[in-house]
Amino acid sequence: MPSTFVCTDIQGSTSLWERLGPAFAPVLAEHNRILREAIREFGGAELRTEGDSFLVRFADSASAVRFSLAAQERLHAARWPEETGEILVRIGVQAGDPERAHAVAAAAHGGQTLLSEAAARDAGESLAGADVQDLGPHGVLPSLPPERLFQALPRALSVRRFPPPRTLSTRATNLPVTETSFVGRRAELAELLETLPRPEGRLVTLTGPGGIGKTRLALEAATALLDRFEGGCWYVDAAEARGAHALAHRVAAAFGAPPGGREDPIRAVAGVLEFRKPVLLVLDSFEHLVEHAMATIGVWKQRAPRARFLVASRVVLGLAGERELPLPPLPVPTRTVRPAEISSYDAVRLFTERARAAAPGFEADPEDLAQVCRDLEGIPLAIEVAAAALRATPLKEIAARHAEGLAGALDWTWERLAPAERAALALASVFRGGFFLESAEAVIDLSAEPDAPFALDAVQTLRERSLVRTHDTKYGMRFGLFRSIREFAAARLPDPAPVLARHAGHFVAYGETWSARVSGPQAVEALDRLELETENLFLAQDTALAAGDAETAARAILAVSPALAARGPAGQRAPRLEAALAAGPATPVHRARLPIALAKAHFLGQDWNRAADLLAQGKAAAEAAGLRDWLGMALKEEGVLRFSRGEHAAALDALRRAEAIAREIGNDALLEDAIGNRGNVHRGRSEFDEAVACLREAEALAARRGDASAEARHLGNRAIVHKRRGEYAEAEEGYLRAEKIYRALGDRRLTAVCLGNLGTLFMDRGEIDRGLACFEEAEEIDRHLGCKPDVAVDLANRGGVYHARGDFPRALACLDESAAHARDLGMTELLAYTLGIRGGILSEQGATDAALAALTEAESLARSAGSREQTATYATFRARALARAGRFDEARAPLLESKKAHEDLASTRSIHYFHVLALLARTESKLGRKAEAVALAREAVALAEALGFAEGKGDREGVEAMRALRGMAGP
Repeated sequence: MPSTFVCTDIQGSTSLWERLGPAFAPVLAEHNRILREAIREFGGAELRTEGDSFLVRFADSASAVRFSLAAQERLHAARWPEETGEILVRIGVQAGDPERAHAVAAAAHGGQTLLSEAAARDAGESLAGADVQDLGPHGVLPSLPPERLFQALPRALSVRRFPPPRTLSTRATNLPVTETSFVGRRAELAELLETLPRPEGRLVTLTGPGGIGKTRLALEAATALLDRFEGGCWYVDAAEARGAHALAHRVAAAFGAPPGGREDPIRAVAGVLEFRKPVLLVLDSFEHLVEHAMATIGVWKQRAPRARFLVASRVVLGLAGERELPLPPLPVPTRTVRPAEISSYDAVRLFTERARAAAPGFEADPEDLAQVCRDLEGIPLAIEVAAAALRATPLKEIAARHAEGLAGALDWTWERLAPAERAALALASVFRGGFFLESAEAVIDLSAEPDAPFALDAVQTLRERSLVRTHDTKYGMRFGLFRSIREFAAARLPDPAPVLARHAGHFVAYGETWSARVSGPQAVEALDRLELETENLFLAQDTALAAGDAETAARAILAVSPALAARGPAGQRAPRLEAALAAGPATPVHRARLPIALAKAHFLGQDWNRAADLLAQGKAAAEAAGLRDWLGMALKEEGVLRFSRGEHAAALDALRRAEAIAREIGNDALLEDAIGNRGNVHRGRSEFDEAVACLREAEALAARRGDASAEARHLGNRAIVHKRRGEYAEAEEGYLRAEKIYRALGDRRLTAVCLGNLGTLFMDRGEIDRGLACFEEAEEIDRHLGCKPDVAVDLANRGGVYHARGDFPRALACLDESAAHARDLGMTELLAYTLGIRGGILSEQGATDAALAALTEAESLARSAGSREQTATYATFRARALARAGRFDEARAPLLESKKAHEDLASTRSIHYFHVLALLARTESKLGRKAEAVALAREAVALAEALGFAEGKGDREGVEAMRALRGMAGP
């Protein structure tokens, strides 16, 4: 029976070291003592210890399992310092293979023991008293088949619950799964594995010519480091990125955090890297972006010191701290090497493995192998292309050709392709960002070739010859060409015009099909597919503009425009729409649609004057052509724009006109949008009954059309109205329904928004624990997404909770961090909020002058932002500080101002108005106005009872106020 290996390590040890520094050393020493005692007791041999990780060999699986169970029990029973909590160790047990033991341990969570199938089978009676669960097959190593894993815990610890194992499918990564084994580059791989996790490895650039193997080495290193980077390892192919913003968009999308329409994508990525746990970002094919390296990687590196960057580029980036790792060709045997030694060379090993994949049973004369590898100059891609040719060509013929490196290999392969295969490769060079087989069938026309195969079969043949690469998506396999091969093939395309025309025609039709589904049940898939084909649609527009085809250019950009607004790159939207508009489309519909779409882009960019001019142009074009649907769309957009400018009456007029047109022509999508926006205008005017009626109708229309995202949006807006009216049950129901929809859609950012709104609602209702739970989950999501503005809000919300609990140190820590972000981002309203809460804390601590300075600034910021509601809130806070200092005569004026503002805004059924009444009652009492005080106290108690607010529930000040009010109000 082979030996069994056990690998262990502490969960979160890196953050413990960073947080505790030298104080963690005795904790680690106790952990080591417990494990070493158990190793000796069960007959293990300690092979290696690195930091907090142990690799131990046991004679059999039974001993290894007994050790693992005992270690978990003893670690649990140990007394750990309060600042660390229980030390949780993940343990992996694997029979016969130490490398796989490490991978099994990496799949475990802290406090969990995982066994390979062989180890579980061979453990025998040692598992008799344990709690064992079969977790099914999991991919623990990328180059090997899935491994069935078993969880084994001592009975005493069987209550522990864990997420799914952290295997390739569940870890934080988007690394593509490689289809072939990794050959050679052991020294370079070892250097990367050692360097990247260390401080000096923050930026490593792999350099070398095309085809040298930079991508494959980077992926192998990133996969091997998955368990070393808690924030994950992420891959971005930058080959099609056009500039810094396009690159940033690709990176943000890889992280699952595409920036919104107004958000700068470079800053968005910086936020993701800054707030996530340590990450490794692999940037491939970067050479054409070197001039943008400082604006992207340079910024990200500065903002996120825990992030690591592994870049594959034909040239160095020239950034400070960059470490270059140049890749030479694979070693090839010289002519003086003895035949017996030839097979040990990496180039020969790679050729042999790939040749056997192409031609099972392949064997060859060592001298012929050596000659081929010398001729191919040890370039991995050239070797793979040549080896793939063995399906149809004997090695002797390949060896006789004496190809010269990659160019020679490609030339030689090209000559031996059938005419139809050559045509297919050249035609495939027009795709950008990859393609599905259905697109290959539409674009790759082989009808001119005699006895030509189907385009699908030709593409598969090219894939078998290593000329086309693939990767999986949730919509099927996607194909693409390596950059070197695409450049080679494009140079052999005799006349690009016909294929570019077919390409444009196909992708415009494809884009229009999916663009029409963005507002409906298939919204997520529609946006996904448009995002995948963004580069192809850009090429379609460029092709049309170059050919003077303004109509196709307009159709291409209009098709992809919804995806650019929702997913980005937003920076491409306005310039491309401008180019299409400038080309002068002839059809009336595009003369109306383009300015309307462009107006929306400029509205998001906050160029409201340009947006207004474009909407007027679009309206005029739609009216002249009798296009009622696009006239209605322009009026709807005008209503949104005017509302944003504070022109409420004009906004209502435009939206009602849009609504009337939508009813007239039966356009439910336009009708829903117009009514929903009208509801928001009514809310802004404090016309709450009208707002609720509109939003309910909009919800129903969206539900009928199957547009879940729109339904959730209207639900959330209606909940805001109910909250303003003090109808907390209705508000909670709306927020909860919206949150459920956003979770189902996978929209984490809007899920977090709903959670934040729910948290605020619970706080207003006095349910502080529920409020904190919502704020904490929202903050966790927003940190994962790297959305700094939203994290700033979450921190401020948590600070408010701790203030309500009287936990001033934690409140101030959250508020100070939030305020720093708010100042950095220019978030005036949030800064005012943090100053307001901070002022309240300083007031409670007796620092009246500092409190009044903070509260006066908060009030001034809210007033300058035009928020009467927030101005009233901070005026109340200032009055409270004055009252605490006994300055009731000064407190009365801001309280009266605040009371009037709530009455004018029709927000007299809220917890905020309750606090105004309570404080004003106390103030009037102190100033000798007893009758006024009693009336105010009775009004406040009645409001509290109507809101479901009672003694013993809510924040400290609310509870104290209720007790005082009941005494003041009398029977």
